[in-house]
Amino acid sequence: SSVYYLLKRLSERGLLEPDEGSQGRRTVFRVTEAGRRELRQAAGERVLAPAPPSAGVLPALNAYSRLDDPALMALLAQRAEALLGRLDELRALRTQVDEEHALAIFDYEILRQEADLAWTRSLLKKADSDED
Repeated sequence: SSVYYLLKRLSERGLLEPDEGSQGRRTVFRVTEAGRRELRQAAGERVLAPAPPSAGVLPALNAYSRLDDPALMALLAQRAEALLGRLDELRALRTQVDEEHALAIFDYEILRQEADLAWTRSLLKKADSDED
C-alpha cells in the first residue's frame, strides 16, 4: 500500500500518469515528460555532488581512542577481507554486462572499493609499523 501511496503522490505532482491500457485492480504508471525532466535534474545534481564521508567506517573510528587498538585492527583486517570479496563479486558481475552506462557504474564502484581497500590496508600497515 505504501508503494501506491507514493505513486499517487508522484501522479499528483504530474511526474507519473496512469497508463491508459491499465485494467483490473492494478494501475500501471508511466513517467511523464515533467517526471523525466525532474529525474534528469536530480541525477545531474547527484553527478556534481561528491558523496560526503559521513557514513560507514569514518564515524566509527571515533569510537576508538587509538588507531592501533587491537580490537580495531581485527575489525579492519576483517574489513579488508570483506572488501576483497566484494571486489571479486563486482568484477565477476561486470563481465556479464556490455552496456556502456552499466560498465561505467561498475568501474566507478570497483575503483571506490579499491580505494577503500588501499586506505584500510594503510591503517593496518601503519598500526603494524607503530608497534615495532
